[in-house]
Amino acid sequence: METKRRVLLLGDSIAFSRSNHAQIFSDAWPVKVKEALPDYDIWQRCRPAATILEVKNEFGLFKSHIAEFSPVIIQVGITDACPRPFPYLFQRLLSMFASPEVLRWIGSRYHRLLKFRSRPWISEQEFQSIFRGILEEILSINMKCQIGVVRIVDAGPSLVEKVSQIQVFVNRYNSIIECVTGAIQDTTRATFLNPFVGEDVSSLLLPDGHHLSAHGHTLVARAVVDFLSR
Repeated sequence: METKRRVLLLGDSIAFSRSNHAQIFSDAWPVKVKEALPDYDIWQRCRPAATILEVKNEFGLFKSHIAEFSPVIIQVGITDACPRPFPYLFQRLLSMFASPEVLRWIGSRYHRLLKFRSRPWISEQEFQSIFRGILEEILSINMKCQIGVVRIVDAGPSLVEKVSQIQVFVNRYNSIIECVTGAIQDTTRATFLNPFVGEDVSSLLLPDGHHLSAHGHTLVARAVVDFLSR
């Protein structure tokens, strides 16, 4: 019996459909990839609100078995790049213990709070170091592994209204992803995947300005399928 090609998907909530926006399970790009490539054994290990730290931790669960996977697909960055009024741990505590009324109050004044503090949860230097470390660790274990890294989608109007500097940081973090991926391209066959070329950002995103629309999911799935089929 022929062994299926095993693929590992790592990333954040961009990989999930959003039921509160009338999306269904099969709208999500990992599901579309599975449907398009039924002979592949695809392991979806993306996590909601994941930063590069959570991606690193998730990768750590598979580190000893990474030789069994090729390619590895990574989609991460928007959670890391977005400027925040609160540090990561404080935001986690708010999410766990604050009342819905308090969270709504914070949301309605988010752009004002950013005047007092406006920093990404993961700095550019830390993001670059961890991202490079993941790719190099994959290489050290499985030199033949192919790696596809999906570009962070541009911010939509509603997110820009809420966080005015978001696109500046999206561009910076995309540059990091592209440069790190390109720097080791000869040895790992890593590829920067940009499914969004020539697309109107409003067609790619839900009204929240950062989660993918059905069309956005379709474009990512198409790019990943093309990459896996090479």
